Amino acid sequence: MLGYPLCRWKRTQVVAQDSVYMLGGRRHNIDAIYDDCMVTEIWRLDLGTQRWHKTLLKLDTPVVILLCSC
Repeated sequence: MLGYPLCRWKRTQVVAQDSVYMLGGRRHNIDAIYDDCMVTEIWRLDLGTQRWHKTLLKLDTPVVILLCSC
């Protein structure tokens, strides 16, 4: 699925072959002024085409992934 990831912070990014993978993090919850929510999506940036692809995988874990290093 093409598109692009919503703005987020405290995410993890990993470079592998010709892609950058971005997973986890937090983003602002537009429904609540002082609230934010965890992100469980995984996005891949193809460095050759500079296009984002949303992966079919989702993080299905109770563990929060914030500020990880890989």
